[in-house]
Amino acid sequence: MRTIKEKRFTVDGKEMIVRTGEYAFQANGSITLQSGENVIQAIATMGPENNDLDFFPLQVEYKENLYAAGKLKSSKFSKRPGRPSDEAILKGRIIDRSIRPMFPKDLTREVQIVVNVLAVDNTQPLDVLALTAVVAALAVSDIPFDCNIGGVRISKVDGQLVVNPTIEQCAKQDFELVLGGNADKIIMIESAANIISDDDMLAGFKAAFAPLGEIAKAMKEFQDEAGKKKIDYVEKEVDMAIVEKIKPVADEKIELFFKGQADGSIYRKEYDKYVEEPVFALFTEEELEENKKAISEALDYVFKKTVRHHLLRDHRRLDGRKINEIRELECQAGVLPRVHGSSMFLRGETQVLNILTLAAPGEELIIEGLEGEEKRRYMHAYSALPFSVGECGRMNGPGRREIGHGALAEKALVPVIPDADKFPYVIRLVSEVMGQNGSSSMGSTCASSLALMDAGVPIKSHVAGISIGLITGETDDDFLTITDIQGQEDFSGDMDFKVTGTYEGITAIQMDTKIKGLTYPMVESAIRQAHEARNVILDLMYKTIPAPRADLSKYAPKIETITIPVDSIGAVVGSQGKVIKQLCADYQVVINIEDDGTTNISGTIRENLDAVKKVINGIINDPQVGEIYDAKVVRLMDFGAFVEIFPGKEGLVHISKMAKTRVEKVTDVVQVGQAIQVKLMEIDSQKRLNFSMILDEEPGASNAGRPKERFNHDKGERNSRREVHTERRNFDKK
Repeated sequence: MRTIKEKRFTVDGKEMIVRTGEYAFQANGSITLQSGENVIQAIATMGPENNDLDFFPLQVEYKENLYAAGKLKSSKFSKRPGRPSDEAILKGRIIDRSIRPMFPKDLTREVQIVVNVLAVDNTQPLDVLALTAVVAALAVSDIPFDCNIGGVRISKVDGQLVVNPTIEQCAKQDFELVLGGNADKIIMIESAANIISDDDMLAGFKAAFAPLGEIAKAMKEFQDEAGKKKIDYVEKEVDMAIVEKIKPVADEKIELFFKGQADGSIYRKEYDKYVEEPVFALFTEEELEENKKAISEALDYVFKKTVRHHLLRDHRRLDGRKINEIRELECQAGVLPRVHGSSMFLRGETQVLNILTLAAPGEELIIEGLEGEEKRRYMHAYSALPFSVGECGRMNGPGRREIGHGALAEKALVPVIPDADKFPYVIRLVSEVMGQNGSSSMGSTCASSLALMDAGVPIKSHVAGISIGLITGETDDDFLTITDIQGQEDFSGDMDFKVTGTYEGITAIQMDTKIKGLTYPMVESAIRQAHEARNVILDLMYKTIPAPRADLSKYAPKIETITIPVDSIGAVVGSQGKVIKQLCADYQVVINIEDDGTTNISGTIRENLDAVKKVINGIINDPQVGEIYDAKVVRLMDFGAFVEIFPGKEGLVHISKMAKTRVEKVTDVVQVGQAIQVKLMEIDSQKRLNFSMILDEEPGASNAGRPKERFNHDKGERNSRREVHTERRNFDKK
């Protein structure tokens, strides 16, 4: 028989309910969390011990089920869910980065977290609810995990800080902080901001500790009330006998490695040559075969201890830099021909080649989610292939890391991207990472900003990014923040704190840590230090290209914007899109019409855009008597030819108005599909258009000097105006 246990608690007046014992009894831990009419299920399972692994195999799968919002997948060919969307992957990464530090560091048992969104009311964001749900599932499980953590969002709306704002409030926010943490420390940060000052951002962090503490306290109480007994877990220790044996040689070789890095003569992969090989030489082949993993663990232990000591106590870095010093920088703009915009950004061994493509309105990315469809006109893709770290490897699609890095660079630049009414183009940036050794996502941000200006996109200002590292001592007060960390410092350090922004303020933050959180002084130190470093990079970026180029690339599409009456949209589109499709095909353009009549016409040939504007104006406006039009013959009758001057606007050229002399047969003068020029002579009482052909010498035709009258009123002109109307009425009746 099921035994359901429940915990209710409030966060800033908003109630949350967590229950266990309802579903998935064979899992290690399973709960549902309800807030309003949002219901999120979190299930945690754990695999057997695997001593062959040297990492913690944590897997977080976030599933946004469309049924939760009462929707079906829009595809007509498959209603099953496919691979997770980028948005679902990013939410899964938020959860992963929050909970990972709360497991034992040397746990090698596989842990899988599955988050199922079961019901949504579309009133509040789900990411922080899902994070809290996962913590609750781990809290009641027997999996070793420190549940002193919760998830919260802090937004500044109308000048006020709001805890867990609604979706409506989020649409008006100046910045948001998505945080994992507790009453004392911040464990994970994901932030987007509209160029916010350091002080305003830090005020948001201060406001987060209280609600995080409330949630973490509720999780601990839930564990005490409904949790299983945690499995026995013995922390693995480094073999200190091996440490003592290798330490003298390791210290000596690590010192050489330091000096080599400082001289700039070796790279990361030289670590094997300078450090590993001499240490492994201390052991026989049999000892290596039997204990190589333990020896490697002991060497990592010694290396980390040495690097951390040099940094924390001596302020000495691997490459000889000062603690707040950035590696050598280089910026270039316009490095590739033909593309719409390009750049190269180099910081140490981290190098990014960035390419920008402009496209027409209507080519936006359409995202299908629980909240409905969303159009995105600015996109960023991040690609880091194996060669970027000097290795061979499989080249699959983007992984979770690549998706996360691309999303961070994209978020960093959103505040400076011009609005669609000022710059209607769709913008796509691709960061091709040529080299990685410390924060390629921040390199991608800088390179993207350069490429935008190179393309002539009128962004408000440059945006730069930098990563700050952390080394901690025995107490929380004993710490050091480090500017522009490289790979070995990241390996030995405690956090990767990335901040992007302009001279004026912050646009994005992302932080994950290996320790159980950062105190407020650590967060403040990282933000202040990042500001100083960011300004140094911005100085160089502005020297490289100080403002957006005055003109777009000649290879970029040209865009003309016109407004058509809403009641004329149907005429321009045509039945089943026939008219607009034909215009796009004939003139090699893309036409995008908004519901309010705003119409964007784009293409690479300026003359074609002007021609399409003329056609659309002809469709939506009434023809004028006396005007001359380009026309196409669409049908032939015995008494004349029907011509089309604009899609949907046809009229008759009577046989008597095709030449100055008598015409025996219509086909003697025109054929179907022939292009001619006509003059509108009359719009009759039934709104029918009657044209005459423009002859070679008539004014307004392609040749100058045509006589004003093109009709001969002698005996060859045997049809009166009345006879013309009679013949046409008879035809219309048929």
